Amino acid sequence: MKEASNAAPCDTQANPPSVWCIVLAYNGIDLTLECLRSLRAQTYPNLHLLVVDNASTDGTRAVVEGCSSRLPQVRYCLEERLGLSHARNRGWLEARGDYVGYLDDDAKAPPEWLDVALQTIVHGAPAA
Repeated sequence: MKEASNAAPCDTQANPPSVWCIVLAYNGIDLTLECLRSLRAQTYPNLHLLVVDNASTDGTRAVVEGCSSRLPQVRYCLEERLGLSHARNRGWLEARGDYVGYLDDDAKAPPEWLDVALQTIVHGAPAA
């Protein structure tokens, strides 16, 4: 298997599938910003970002909304019920793309993360 850093970009024909990356955030403004920076650097062209704030008390909303004023593909969503499953389910309900990917706010994605994932889907044709 090829390493991600050596992978060729996913075929991005005229209408590449839309991917919604859902960032699950809880009281980690700095972590959330680093995660969004890594996602902003993705090589995949049809990416939308949704930050699901899981009842944070640290100003996550203001920070994400500040980012979304500069980056229109970033959306904010509040999930008041505390818990990872509630946040994931809320993100799934809010997403409008062909594919959904999840990242916790303390994760960083390499630039070709979504290209590699889409290649796997296209070439492997998984059933789920």
